Amino acid sequence: MCHLADAHAIFLIEKAISLQKDNEILNHLKDALAEIVCDKEAEYDQIEMETINKIVEDISISMEPKWEGKREIQAMVTSSKTGRELPKRDPQRAADALRYAGYKCEFNNGDRTFPRKNGIPYTEPHHLIPISNYRDFTYSVDVIENIVSLCSHCHNLLHYGRFEDKKMILMKLYDERKDALRTCCLNINFEQLIMYYK
Repeated sequence: MCHLADAHAIFLIEKAISLQKDNEILNHLKDALAEIVCDKEAEYDQIEMETINKIVEDISISMEPKWEGKREIQAMVTSSKTGRELPKRDPQRAADALRYAGYKCEFNNGDRTFPRKNGIPYTEPHHLIPISNYRDFTYSVDVIENIVSLCSHCHNLLHYGRFEDKKMILMKLYDERKDALRTCCLNINFEQLIMYYK
């Protein structure tokens, strides 16, 4: 199932779960379903977020991150639970994206944040082109040009809010990033982007 679109894999696994009687197989199917759904909905897992936060809180970093227009193949990692290949996210790039944005919400610089332990404002990294849609592109979507810094409110709105409330945020972020995305060969128009958020 590794080569199926996520929607098809979810459908098939849900159907298999409804028909399965063997508890061991049922648990394996449920784990696979949870992994696909989690990969589709979430950006970074807890361990990745802790790594990002440690990088941000290390104030000894002196080099300023910049947009470089990197074009590289999407790095992959194999799940230890299901053997499924998943796109790998680089916590250093996420931390660099936050720093590049000055640790401010890129939708609204005035949005409320709180200070981290080291005093740096807390914002969260978000892939504008969702990482789960990496198959739609020849090159990696895990590049600093595609990772935006958002306050917790805006970030959660993009993941869990109503579509009509997402459009204004997406339009601003897209308008500011579209040229940078093109330099990384991530060619996408606004209509294509918003389809990922419906």
